[in-house]
Parts: sequence; C-alpha cells; structure tokens
Amino acid sequence: MRAVEATGALDRVWERGCPFHARRRLAGLRLVATDADRTGGEGELVEGPVTAPPMLAAGRGASVARPHGEGAERLLAS
Repeated sequence: MRAVEATGALDRVWERGCPFHARRRLAGLRLVATDADRTGGEGELVEGPVTAPPMLAAGRGASVARPHGEGAERLLAS
C-alpha cells in the first residue's frame, strides 16, 4: 500500500461509522504515521508506519507491525 492510498484509507475508515466505529473505539488515541504526514484522532500517541493507522482504525491491529507510543498498550489490550 502506497502512502497516498494509506492516508485515503484512514480518512474513509475514520469518517465511516459502521462497521468500524473507529472514532468511538479509538477515542482518546492519536494515530500517527512515522513515515508520512498523517494523523488521526486526538489523545495518547500511537505510532507506526503509514499503513498502521488505517489498519488499526479498521480493527486489524494484528495485521501490522507492533505500534509504539504511550497509547499503544491500551490499543492492543482492547
């Protein structure tokens, strides 16, 4: 997935309610791509490569490399 595709995917997942409910499920977390200019949400930091934020927002955390940051443990525990 290229950076432009990943950022578009994050926008779609974040704005869409069903089936992902990313805004509700990830309330209090800020997803940040470490290799592109992309952020989603507000709160505790969760960082990863550009493909991580859309995958995490879609509930596919097991599909990405381990995210890091102060909010990562909370995210992975949910």
